[in-house]
Amino acid sequence: MAFKPPTPFNFHEPAEWSAWRSRFGHFRLASKLSKEEQEVQVSALLYSMGPEAERIYSTFELAEGDRTFDTVLSKFDEHFIPQRNIIHLRAQFHRREQQSKETIEEYIRALYELSEHANFPNKEDCIRDRLVLGVRDKELSEKLQLKADLSLKEAITTARQYETVKHELSDQRDQAQPADLNRVQRNKPTSYNRPGSSSYPNTKSNTRSTSQHGGSQQRTTCGKCGKNHHYRKCPAFGKECHKCGRRNHFAKLCRSKTRARADQIQEEFGYQEGTREVNVDNTEFFIRLHHRHNFSSMES
Repeated sequence: MAFKPPTPFNFHEPAEWSAWRSRFGHFRLASKLSKEEQEVQVSALLYSMGPEAERIYSTFELAEGDRTFDTVLSKFDEHFIPQRNIIHLRAQFHRREQQSKETIEEYIRALYELSEHANFPNKEDCIRDRLVLGVRDKELSEKLQLKADLSLKEAITTARQYETVKHELSDQRDQAQPADLNRVQRNKPTSYNRPGSSSYPNTKSNTRSTSQHGGSQQRTTCGKCGKNHHYRKCPAFGKECHKCGRRNHFAKLCRSKTRARADQIQEEFGYQEGTREVNVDNTEFFIRLHHRHNFSSMES
């Protein structure tokens, strides 16, 4: 089975060298190029990279015995990959923690990328330790720390399973919450159904209990003076209203608009002499009790 080499390398993007190098490595094994002579392997590498590779290769100035595939490949590594600060790369790796909205899978992939060029003596152990200490869920971190012989593979599997279970439990709570919330809202009285509430329609608290001489008595808001007082102790009693001239109420609570009705009643009933207390719309009026002339004439 014939295998085609990867597309030529883009020399304007040196950062893509590692990825292209990896693809060529797969091609080299699949096509059994690795079993060929060193000179053949080097020629295949240069041909696959493209015409620009020949110019760069000529700057390596390798001796005849040093022109092996691994040597040439390492020289291209030095050309495309600048010298890295190992201390800085390791510091970045050890500071890396799982972000707020980062999944376990994304965090593990980030650790692998940071460790790629850090030249750790035992890369898997370093990734395992950073994973255990860097996860956001402290309960998961403690669970991983309890296992003394924890491997990287086991740590990754446990972290993935833990995250999956947490998401499933969260989804179950979210599905159950609307029904529970609706049940609570149905049982909870609304503000306008609670007596005494400021939103209760057409109601007003008019009474209060006070203690006087050791006893409890009711006080009501009086419709004649607007104050709370004991029965038959209205301060408006006997006082003249400055608005309508009537007695036994203050002007601020005067219902003078109903005076016309009192006059109408006076005419209908024909009173002319004396006075009589008449209640019209819960308002007391003192009406002169004078019989009409027609009543007098009829009596005569």
